[in-house]
Amino acid sequence: MTETRPDALQIAGPIHSHRLMLRSLGLMRDLSPDDLNRFTGCVDTVLILANSGRIKPATK
Repeated sequence: MTETRPDALQIAGPIHSHRLMLRSLGLMRDLSPDDLNRFTGCVDTVLILANSGRIKPATK
């Protein structure tokens, strides 16, 4: 969340996926910081496994 460009979000539409994701994470941070910490830990784990080749992304 800290690596986003604020100017890019200013020009993005209201249903822009990046803007919605940041808004959701911000609300989660405000409402339940512990849940946000657990969630980001899970996301980090999935990214590490995906980058190591141990899991493969789903295909359609």
